[in-house]
Amino acid sequence: MHEYASVWLERRVDGVLGDRRLGRNTHRDYLWRLRMHVLPFFGARRLDEIDADLWLAFKAEKMREARDLRAAIAAGAELRDAGNRRRVPLGPSSLRKLIDTLGGDPRRCDREPKRPRRRAWRTAPSDPLAVAR
Repeated sequence: MHEYASVWLERRVDGVLGDRRLGRNTHRDYLWRLRMHVLPFFGARRLDEIDADLWLAFKAEKMREARDLRAAIAAGAELRDAGNRRRVPLGPSSLRKLIDTLGGDPRRCDREPKRPRRRAWRTAPSDPLAVAR
């Protein structure tokens, strides 16, 4: 997985995959997600070894890790990573974004991450009576 993720990210940065090159901040975000979450869990495995059960185990591990971090923080602990940055638990939307970074399925990493749906209030007509006419 590590080798594949490296090639995938390089191709995304160069614009070979996707509709355009990745911006600097998106590149840094994807790199952080891979280094901190995806590769520590999947890194030593071959891509063909990663199945739906292992993907669910990854999700369960991340949820368990977030729960444990929240409990430690609530107890007063200030947790830091190796770079002395404060550790913050992943919320549900961050977990979804982490999984969607690789397309939701590690065997289909070349597809685009899901785009957030537009809120109904943004797409509603400015004149509410226009719908009734």
